[in-house]
Amino acid sequence: ADAVSYCNKVDYYLDLTVTCRMTSIIQNIESPSHKISTEMNIDENSKISKITLAEQITYLEKDFILVVKSKDLDQPRAFVEYNPETETKCVMLTLIPKFALNTTMTELVFVVDRSGSMSYEPMKKAAQALELLLRSLPEDCYFNV
Repeated sequence: ADAVSYCNKVDYYLDLTVTCRMTSIIQNIESPSHKISTEMNIDENSKISKITLAEQITYLEKDFILVVKSKDLDQPRAFVEYNPETETKCVMLTLIPKFALNTTMTELVFVVDRSGSMSYEPMKKAAQALELLLRSLPEDCYFNV
């Protein structure tokens, strides 16, 4: 059987370009997972942006996460897409419920296992999960780790 060899230097790189078209003005684009370069207002349209990887990599060692914030995301909307080849339609409807809830202060407690079995990679994954949870918290809550 032929052996697989590993090579440090390669003559190819991953090129990733995302064109983002929103229904309202794009306010911010960021990637918590990778370094990106963002070009806003494509063709002088504030609803279109182009995002590219700002680093030279040969493969994605983790998921590529892209966060796009645009104006009026809290408004209901509907989209209809038509496929002329199959003569089918697809509808997407987004409804934003408006609840009159009493606000209560929330305190969240995150318990992290720091035993020996959690060293190195398991602890790294726990830290990444905790970071995601902390980023997802509402601004007006208390938390303990």
